[in-house]
Amino acid sequence: MEHILEHTGRFSAVDFNETSLTLVKGKYYVVATVPAELREKLGKQIRRSTGTSDRSVALRRKHDITEEIYSVFRQNLRGHKLPITEQFFAEQGFKDTDLSKENFWELLQAIEYAQITNQVRGFDTDTRAQAELQAAIRADPEYTEQVDSNLSAVATRYFAERSFERVKTKTSAQSHVAEFIELVGDKEIGVVSKLDGYNYCKHLDKQGAAAKTINSKLSSIRSMMTWAEQQGIIQSTPLVGMSLKAYGKKAESYRPIPVAITRSILNDTEAAKQEIQLLAAMFFTGCRIDEWAAANYEQIKLAPEGFRYLDLSDAVVKNDGSERFVPLHPALDKIIGEGKGRIFSYPLDADGKATNAASKATMKVIRRHTNDKLHTAHSYRHGFKDLLRDVGVSKEVNDFITGHDQGDVAGKYGAGVSLRVRYEAICLIDAAAVL
Repeated sequence: MEHILEHTGRFSAVDFNETSLTLVKGKYYVVATVPAELREKLGKQIRRSTGTSDRSVALRRKHDITEEIYSVFRQNLRGHKLPITEQFFAEQGFKDTDLSKENFWELLQAIEYAQITNQVRGFDTDTRAQAELQAAIRADPEYTEQVDSNLSAVATRYFAERSFERVKTKTSAQSHVAEFIELVGDKEIGVVSKLDGYNYCKHLDKQGAAAKTINSKLSSIRSMMTWAEQQGIIQSTPLVGMSLKAYGKKAESYRPIPVAITRSILNDTEAAKQEIQLLAAMFFTGCRIDEWAAANYEQIKLAPEGFRYLDLSDAVVKNDGSERFVPLHPALDKIIGEGKGRIFSYPLDADGKATNAASKATMKVIRRHTNDKLHTAHSYRHGFKDLLRDVGVSKEVNDFITGHDQGDVAGKYGAGVSLRVRYEAICLIDAAAVL
C-alpha cells in the first residue's frame, strides 16, 4: 500500500444514525436505522419498546436503549468481511492487500487519494468501500483518531487556524516555513531540534542573508513551533534560546542624503511630479515612505492654530507609536496642495500599503543623483531626525514627530507633545536650502 499513500489528512469516525422516539399503540419505541451493510441480516430498522406511554419517561430511557441497539450493530460489524473494499483494491490492480484493522486508516486515505486523482475505475466501489471501512472502524472501541504530525501537515493547520493581522505577514511566514521544511525534510515535528534550527541559519548565512533576515525567518518557524506546543502536538518548543550572533551580515545604517544632493533631487525636472512630492514629504516630515505613499487628502486636516497636519491615527502603520499627527512644513503644504482621494497613485497591496511601488519609483530618481548604496528614500527619515537635532529640537519632540514614542493614540490624544510645539519644531527646517 505504501506506493499509493500520497494523500494525507485527518479522518473522524462517523457515528451511527441518531435514534428517534415513535408512539406505537399507546407506547413509545426507540427506532434506529440499521447500517447499510447489515440490512440484509437485520432489516432496515430496529425498534425497541420503552415500556411506557409517558414521553418524559421514554426520553429518560432512550439513551440506555439506544446503546443496547448500537451494541447489536457493533457485534454484527465485528468480524464483518470487507468484500467491497477488497473489490475496490482489486479493480485498482493491487494484490495481497492487508485489510486488518491496523491498516484501516491507510486504506481510507488510499481510497480518498484515488478519488482525488481520478483513478477510480467505476461501479462506485470507492464510496461504498469508504462506508464499509468507516463502519468497521466505528465498531472497534479501541480505534483512536490518527493525526498527521509531519511538519507540512502541522504547517497546514497552523496557517489555517491562526489569524494574522496582515496578509504580507502570513505569506512571508508561509514562505519561511516552506523553506525550512525543504532544508530539514518533512519530518515529524516532535523530532525537530535546535540543530535543525542552526542548520537553517547556516544555510541562510551561506546565501548571504542579513542577520536581521535570518532572525526574522527563524522567528516564523519558532512561532509555528510555539503554536504546536499550545495545541499539545509537541511537549515543548525546541528553537528557543538559540544564539544567532555568528549568522548573517550585520546591517548597515542608512546614510543621510546631503542637502546639496537633496536640492538636485527636489529640483529634478525630468522626474515625475509625484516622486518629487513624495521625497519632499519625507524630507520635511521624517515619515516612513508608506505613511505618505498610501495617504489620502482626507487625512490632511486643519489644526485650530491654522496650520495643516497629516492624521495617521487610523492609518495602516508599523506600530502604535506611529499612530500620530504630523504637522506640515509651510513649504511642504504648498507642494502637496489640496485635493480629494489618494495623494499618490502607487498601487496598494493586499494590506493596503504602497511601500514596494513607491520605493522602486523614488529610488530611480535618487540613483540619478547619487550612487551611494546607503542613500535611499528611507535616508530622509534618518536625515530628518538629524536636521531637528541640529536646530536644537529636543529628543522628546523629535520622537513624537517621527513616531518613535508612544504616539497620539497610545498616548490618548494630547498626553504627549502638542501639535503646535511639533509644528514650530518642523518650521525650523530651512526650506530655502533645498528648494
